[in-house]
Amino acid sequence: MQTPTFFKSRSFFNAYPVGEMVRGLFLSSILWIFLALAVYTVYSMVLGAK
Repeated sequence: MQTPTFFKSRSFFNAYPVGEMVRGLFLSSILWIFLALAVYTVYSMVLGAK
């Protein structure tokens, strides 16, 4: 006996791409950290030059 299509439930992870969101947040955080380190390095070099 075949189950009707409206009774087939999609899994939570198929319905909501949680893994993609977490990966995006992780990559975004890494990029912000690199940006902050770069700005801090340039700022320190400018202050050290004076």
